[in-house]
Amino acid sequence: MRNLCIDMKEAAQLTNIKGGRQALMALLRKHGHITKSPCGRSHTASHRLIQIGLLRNQLRQARTGSGVPRNYYKVVVTEKGISWLTGFVKQYGELKEQKAA
Repeated sequence: MRNLCIDMKEAAQLTNIKGGRQALMALLRKHGHITKSPCGRSHTASHRLIQIGLLRNQLRQARTGSGVPRNYYKVVVTEKGISWLTGFVKQYGELKEQKAA
């Protein structure tokens, strides 16, 4: 079985949360499901959600302006976490209004 994970931008689109990725990240922070690093440049998922397989932290690397490598984490949603996150957003978030056809 492949471990399919999606980033928060795509997760925000799938959950239809009003405000997109930023609103989704804020909602998850508010409920303690993710935390911001002290430097404010990356987020990490809570150990509980990692243990039950809903979120993962992916280690990434970028280079600073001076070319020095910098490691950071990117929170991603697992296949199992997609359905949980959709329900979570419906319960606690504000959804986009559906356009009339």
